[in-house]
Amino acid sequence: MSRNQHQDSATTHEGIILENRVACAEFDRRMTTSAPSRSTRQDYQAAVDCKELGDRVADALREQNR
Repeated sequence: MSRNQHQDSATTHEGIILENRVACAEFDRRMTTSAPSRSTRQDYQAAVDCKELGDRVADALREQNR
């Protein structure tokens, strides 16, 4: 894989991760403005877990691209 292809791949991954973070942040905002039910709390935890995973992937990609 050429350097440009590698950078394009990393940029694509970063974009996907950013979209994921935005979606998680919007979900978090909605959750904090209403009283969540049990299933909604489970959905919220899934969103938190998803964001944490996205953070770890982003960190790994940044480290790989150094």
